[in-house]
Amino acid sequence: MAAVVGVIVVVVVVVWAVGGFGGGSSGGQRPGRDAYVTEVGVPGIIPVGLTDGTIGKPLAVADEALVVASASAGSVVYVGDGSTSSVVPVDVSSRRPGTPVAVGGVPIAMVAVPKSPWVYVVNESGNSVIPFDATSGKAVTSVAVGHLPTAVAASPDGRMVYVANDGSDSVTPIDASTRSAGAAIPVGVAPDAIAVSSDSRSVFVGNENSDSLTPISVSGTSGRPGTEIPLGMAPTAMASGSGSTVYVGGVATRTNAHSELVAVTDGRVDSAPSPLVLPGEPVSMALTSSAGVLLVVGIEPPAAPARSAQKASGKAGHTTTTTAPQATSSSHQPRGYVAAVSLGTLSTKWVKIVANEVTAVAIPAG
Repeated sequence: MAAVVGVIVVVVVVVWAVGGFGGGSSGGQRPGRDAYVTEVGVPGIIPVGLTDGTIGKPLAVADEALVVASASAGSVVYVGDGSTSSVVPVDVSSRRPGTPVAVGGVPIAMVAVPKSPWVYVVNESGNSVIPFDATSGKAVTSVAVGHLPTAVAASPDGRMVYVANDGSDSVTPIDASTRSAGAAIPVGVAPDAIAVSSDSRSVFVGNENSDSLTPISVSGTSGRPGTEIPLGMAPTAMASGSGSTVYVGGVATRTNAHSELVAVTDGRVDSAPSPLVLPGEPVSMALTSSAGVLLVVGIEPPAAPARSAQKASGKAGHTTTTTAPQATSSSHQPRGYVAAVSLGTLSTKWVKIVANEVTAVAIPAG
């Protein structure tokens, strides 16, 4: 692995000292030009301009918005509401929420399956995932997975769903259409982030407590883990790029002084561009449709008290897939951030620092 020489290039940095994103003044939604984030203490989702980070008015669609995920097509996003154990579909072009879908557990992570009406929601306390049909708005029987599932990803071909089980050091493969689970695939210690390659043939798992990435060759509901790739960081968020490239963010363990983002291609950490220093621990990532810009959201230091509180409460950190950390006490409440990263140079376009933790990000498909 190449030595880390992270340099953050900030074009725009704006601090919202009071109220986080809730104080934004722009009201109109701009399909194809906005991402949507969830922030602790803000009852809903907040639009963020992809070009310059312009903050829009929150869409008050959930009392306790923990996580947001985009539909595989169109302008709909799904918002996990911890106060009602439900998922709210929201058409961001019209700003109208649909009928909430009861999922029977606190939604900490979810993914919409491409080319399919199915959405899979992680129920960590129930050691399961709950599929629901977005067309009918009805949840079906939950699928048992491993202990303490914390992250979920779907294959681009729409055939498979993969669940990272933090408490059992494994990944559960699930046939997305039949909702049948295959045998658990062993990975590293405390898998906390997961992504699927663009060709749907490989799964990459970030192991938070072994500072590594496990590549898995998959076929149907079976998978063969490869040799762990050392990262020198505790990975907490991931996103799949083009080809065999995956972007991994986490807290650097060599110095424990900063968080960073690296690109991994063909099983090797890319030496150029150099890893990028992030404002704090990443929690969630989302790629733009052109795949040229990556949005990263997370927790600005001090991150350690926040992460300890999350583990103690039973909620581990994210995903691209999308996961939601717990709010901590006000005396240790970290701030949050949203950063836009240009992938060609692995450099920062703009950064927003906000008053509260940013827990998830999603970019509508269209």
